[in-house]
Amino acid sequence: SNLRAHLESLSIVNGKLTQVPTKALAGLKKLMVLDFELNEISAIEEYAFYGLHLVKLNMKGNRLERIPENAFSGLEDSLAELDLSENRLKQFPTGALKRLENLRSVRLSMNEINSLEQDDSYTRFGSLVFLDLSLNNFVELYSDVFNPFPYVKTLSLYNNFIELVHRDSFVSLKELQSLDLSHNQVVFVDPEVFSANRKLHTVDLSHNHIHYVSGE
Repeated sequence: SNLRAHLESLSIVNGKLTQVPTKALAGLKKLMVLDFELNEISAIEEYAFYGLHLVKLNMKGNRLERIPENAFSGLEDSLAELDLSENRLKQFPTGALKRLENLRSVRLSMNEINSLEQDDSYTRFGSLVFLDLSLNNFVELYSDVFNPFPYVKTLSLYNNFIELVHRDSFVSLKELQSLDLSHNQVVFVDPEVFSANRKLHTVDLSHNHIHYVSGE
């Protein structure tokens, strides 16, 4: 139909969808924005969005526990903004996201992620500038943990359970401008921890347990 050929934005919010309606989406060549917020989707099938050219995808407030490696196949050149917040993800979906060459913004707030396990040492998110990992289960930030995200400018780790921040945690974040570490359990911050972050202008460390900041 005429609508199918020209539809640019589709929202099915607060519905009862349990899966991505792949067949219904097929042929929506002009679709750029897809919003499935607040449904009951527990899994994304592989190739669920194949044939689409989405720029923005909102899957916030569903029941996703994991994201298969080929979940976003076909969106490699188009997808720029992805919202996966308020789901049940236990791992950062590196495999599924690393092929998305134009991905600029990823929201993963309110999941159950506790680490950024690298699948290999070569993964680089070359376009990602905004990363929200707030309200997850991080306890420790290891040395160079953000190595795959060299261009991130805004990073939120608000309201995790972070106790330990390694002095080299942020060493690869050369473009970092804003960091939110508030509402964690950090006790000590090494004075060299931000030495590589020349562009950093805003750091929020409020509501932690810091009682000692060394340095001259």
